[in-house]
Amino acid sequence: MAVRTGGPHIRTRAVHPYPAAADDAYAALTWIAADAAQLGGAPERIAVAGGSAGGNIAASTVLRARDLGGPQIVFQALTYPGVDGSLTSASVREFTDTPVLDRAALELAWRHYAEERHPEPYASPIRAADLGGLPPA
Repeated sequence: MAVRTGGPHIRTRAVHPYPAAADDAYAALTWIAADAAQLGGAPERIAVAGGSAGGNIAASTVLRARDLGGPQIVFQALTYPGVDGSLTSASVREFTDTPVLDRAALELAWRHYAEERHPEPYASPIRAADLGGLPPA
């Protein structure tokens, strides 16, 4: 099995808050799909991946592709994705002083990413009204 990988340069959250990174990732997806054959890949076999904030951006890209009829994505690898900017889940409320990634760190990360809380699903993918029709994760 041949695998082609790529990592587009996306604008960073501290300098360019939401939706810059999500927009960049979707633009990269459409470019990759359009030029897949030239890149040695197949447009019908595209997967996305990301960890932490990158997991959020990957999930957002998948939602946008589905909603806009964009490139079909066959798989999403989301490693510890930050997909809910509301910070209201039971785990966020319960584990407030954990090592490394505590409540204060999550709040700071979301403030840098979005400057303010955005309820729309491209900022907080878990908040999408419909999670159907998405590729396996």
